[in-house]
Amino acid sequence: MLFQFCKGQNLRALLRPEQVPVVVHEFIDQYDRLFRHDIRGTRLNDSLAFDEMFRKKEEEVVWTNRDLTPLQNPVYHLLRNWIDARDSSVHTVPRGAFLRNSITILGQKFQPAVSSIDDSHVIYRQSGDGTAAGSIQDIFSHTRTTVDGSTITQTFFVVRQYTPLTPADAQLDSYRRFPVVCGGLCYKNFTEEPAVISSDQVVCHFVSSSLKDMSAIKKDCILVLPMDKVGEYSYFRKTHQLRISLF
Repeated sequence: MLFQFCKGQNLRALLRPEQVPVVVHEFIDQYDRLFRHDIRGTRLNDSLAFDEMFRKKEEEVVWTNRDLTPLQNPVYHLLRNWIDARDSSVHTVPRGAFLRNSITILGQKFQPAVSSIDDSHVIYRQSGDGTAAGSIQDIFSHTRTTVDGSTITQTFFVVRQYTPLTPADAQLDSYRRFPVVCGGLCYKNFTEEPAVISSDQVVCHFVSSSLKDMSAIKKDCILVLPMDKVGEYSYFRKTHQLRISLF
């Protein structure tokens, strides 16, 4: 699998628009539509590499009302805002939720930072086309009722987002010149308000390293390397739309 992955990354590097004649660009677009439909992995590769149980999200209700814990006001309000923006059929949003220590999505285990720092690092989709890097603080499953009396159960993450670089500092981030291999930087501190996201918004884990006294960027930074299959389609490309080097 590693051999095939490396071949694919080499091919993507060779097919950069700035590296090939204009007459080949149409074929690059066709390649993107076929093999980059889902940033968590291609349909073809996933169907060959994983069985159904491996890809299944843990959304089964295995708890009772006695296992529910009331959500604190800040988290409950964020959850209400998330639901109001996406589900017009909702009738009741209970405050009780089932707190979880971990969840497995597409074969990756995610946990709050208090349980595992590494498993708490996550790249996730924001509203619109944006993505962000953050640290999971809590995981909970929640059931809401629709106007027709049916119920919807989803698992949510409370995430603290690492602060993105300003456009000026992003231009000084040399790691972004080779995003497939090197990822990119963001500031080491978190934004003020956490976010509530659904498990469907999760893209992948990332590996990180703290960097201090950057010669060009005057603030402490953290190096973020997304662990998705298509490294080029990363948090850094979607955040600032930079087109340098490998972009």
